[in-house]
Amino acid sequence: MSVFDAYARYYDLVNQAKDYAAEAQYVASLVRAHGTDRAALLDIGCGTGRHAELLADGGFRVEGLDRAEGMIATARSRRPDIDFHVGDICDFDLGKKFGIVSSLFHVVSYLTEDDQLRAAFGNIREHLEPGGLFVFDCWHGPAVLHQQPEVRVRRLASENTRIVRIAEPEMMRDKNRVNVNFQIFVEEGGEWSEFTEQHPMRYLFRPELEKLLADAGMTILRSEEWLTGEAPGDDTWSVVYVARLD
Repeated sequence: MSVFDAYARYYDLVNQAKDYAAEAQYVASLVRAHGTDRAALLDIGCGTGRHAELLADGGFRVEGLDRAEGMIATARSRRPDIDFHVGDICDFDLGKKFGIVSSLFHVVSYLTEDDQLRAAFGNIREHLEPGGLFVFDCWHGPAVLHQQPEVRVRRLASENTRIVRIAEPEMMRDKNRVNVNFQIFVEEGGEWSEFTEQHPMRYLFRPELEKLLADAGMTILRSEEWLTGEAPGDDTWSVVYVARLD
């Protein structure tokens, strides 16, 4: 079961402040800066399909993939004209290749073991056309170590639902990992429910990504702070990488 299965129905509410339009435009600008335009694009870890639909509206031939069936059900209901697939980044097989593979919102940081990263990158290689681009973002190791994750509380509401989400991080320095423990309270129709989830997140460093991507036949072309384009630093929690299949 995906860590997102329990609250897939609340995912869009939890992320209501996320500027998907700006992020989709940013991803499009990254790939076009490296000579790729209107290519077939596979969005891995697509969630409820918000990036995918915006990229499709921007001229890319898009398909999406996520291992959470609830997320894919929402994506399909919203955009039946886009092919959305249930599958895992490490072992999916669509039997086709794409000019671009994207994996956004720190999906790669959910791969906490080297073997998982090797499997995922190798699988992405098999789904990329020669010279194709792989665009992904992840937690930036130097910033995580410098800033330290903190307990965070978010309160969200729609017309019929209220959510209180508490995130308590647990640092595991020996594994370059943060276990984010979520306690989520949901009020609907005057009734409250509660559930918990743990999201293990790996923070990554460029040298290890260079090695893992090279093993999969890919070379990093570009890395920068997500959305701003600034050089990564100790205050840059999220870094985007653009790699090309050699």
